[in-house]
Amino acid sequence: MIVIITLAYFALIWLVYFRLKVLSFNLANKIGVALAGVIIVFGLLLATNYSHPHSSDVRVFRYVVPISTYLPKPAQVVEVAVRPNTPLKKGDVLFRVDARPYEYEVRRLEAALVAANTDLPKLEADLKIAQAAVATAEATLENARKDFDRQEQLRATGSTSESNYLDAKTRFDNSTSARREALARRDRAQLALESKVGGEFTAVAEVRQQLATARLNLEQTTVTAPDDGFVTDLAIRPGLMVAPATPAMVFVSTAQRGTVVATYSQHPLQNIAPGSRAEVIFAMYPGRVFKAEVETVISITGQGQITPTGDLPEVVQPQPRGRFAVRLKLSDEDMALLPGGAGGSAVIYTHTLRPLGAIQKMGIRMEGYLNYITGF
Repeated sequence: MIVIITLAYFALIWLVYFRLKVLSFNLANKIGVALAGVIIVFGLLLATNYSHPHSSDVRVFRYVVPISTYLPKPAQVVEVAVRPNTPLKKGDVLFRVDARPYEYEVRRLEAALVAANTDLPKLEADLKIAQAAVATAEATLENARKDFDRQEQLRATGSTSESNYLDAKTRFDNSTSARREALARRDRAQLALESKVGGEFTAVAEVRQQLATARLNLEQTTVTAPDDGFVTDLAIRPGLMVAPATPAMVFVSTAQRGTVVATYSQHPLQNIAPGSRAEVIFAMYPGRVFKAEVETVISITGQGQITPTGDLPEVVQPQPRGRFAVRLKLSDEDMALLPGGAGGSAVIYTHTLRPLGAIQKMGIRMEGYLNYITGF
């Protein structure tokens, strides 16, 4: 941009002093022209960059998804079904791991579920047996109590031996304990029969939940594309062990719209607002200007982040002033032409000193054409 302003000023000097010869180009005018040139050029440069800021730090970002398995333990890759940088549709198979351990677990739990569903008659029979045992224990206790009471009366009159009394007392104590145990077994059998979750026996519900988890793990042995896109940096091969929740490949989504971000210094940031017009150039498209508008101004940087720690912040020396990110919105057609990581420059046209925007328009186009030379 400084080149444009300087050339315009030289053109004005040539017109006034040499073409029209309005003034003579003597020593005093030469000094005045030089001083005025410095003031005009740098004044316009500062005013233009403040009111219509330029950024040479523009980047295209694409969404990527780290692909991993969510199995409970490491698994061996048995098939890789994709090639690097080949377009994929959502649901296409990326790779498979050994599914046999999870197939065995599903079969085991399916059998356990059938067994759990057939336990109802057994639970009912157990309750009846426990109830009969309680009745028997109570009858035995009643007989033991009567015998013990009789032996106590005979002992009081001296009509029985001490050993007969102690035997009757032992039978009574044993019958009391047996009745308590029988009641506990009956209560457990009744609880097992009546224990339900959502109208289903707890034993059946537990096995059903385990089976659902096992089936989910079995599905996870086949890893599919989460969206339309492609895989890059493909390093896994059959035989490789992949760990749970550890990325095995990188998936680049093409279905989701990418993001163009330009960074700006702090002093022109107050003039930038969502909806402001912008123009962007990229080194990979020399001479082409992409129309855009400001989507959002991200009003924080990493330097403004406070991370909770056990230490007090320490400032050894002043840090350089951070740049703020501005998201620019391009049309879908233009975004389809831009790969992730493409870099370029941008100008944002604000409502401040609008006439100076013409200088930036010329400057961004000149920079775009210079990409034919400097874009290599």
